[in-house]
Amino acid sequence: MSTLKVDTLQSRAGGAVTFTTTPIGAGNIIESIGGLCDGSTRTTNSGTTFTLPNITSGQDILGTTYTTITSSNISYKAPSNAIGVRVEWKHRAAWAGDTAHGIQHYKMFINEGSSDVEITAARCNQAADYIEGQVDLCWYFRIDSSLSSLDTTTGAVPSWSSSKTMFWQCRAYGTNDVGRMHGSQYWDGGGSNQFHKPQVWITAYGASN
Repeated sequence: MSTLKVDTLQSRAGGAVTFTTTPIGAGNIIESIGGLCDGSTRTTNSGTTFTLPNITSGQDILGTTYTTITSSNISYKAPSNAIGVRVEWKHRAAWAGDTAHGIQHYKMFINEGSSDVEITAARCNQAADYIEGQVDLCWYFRIDSSLSSLDTTTGAVPSWSSSKTMFWQCRAYGTNDVGRMHGSQYWDGGGSNQFHKPQVWITAYGASN
């Protein structure tokens, strides 16, 4: 191994060259946590534990009543220096064989105080004939101390000093437009429901120096 030693470094203009270092996580990721929904537990930077949902079977969303997606219900406490939290819920969804056209509506909630509050800008749909595919439900929660309360449109919160529960609900467009979560309608050239384990991933971001 060679060693380079110099007395001074100068720029072409004759000025001194200085070096700065940026602590890991500053202005970027300060925590990334998650995995398969297998019921396992992680220790977070805030000192609390984060437990993934334990999903072992599919879930059919029947009819027009909003129902909580089993893999989406999580509780998380952000690190004290976080300025925002991004959560990704990943699951497979398919039509359930009742009709060729699967249409599902999704809406998201976060617990604030003693209430579960919908974040209205997160509303979304999934629709297609004979639909099967990956559903990536993703949201960024900004932490802004200048706010006096939860922003029910964007999900921005004034603080995240305790665990917050988040979850998604889903319903069918009509009584025959049944959606199958965590599974398929087809497999190996035939109609066979195959379970697919969902995932949840959380990323907390810190402020730039």
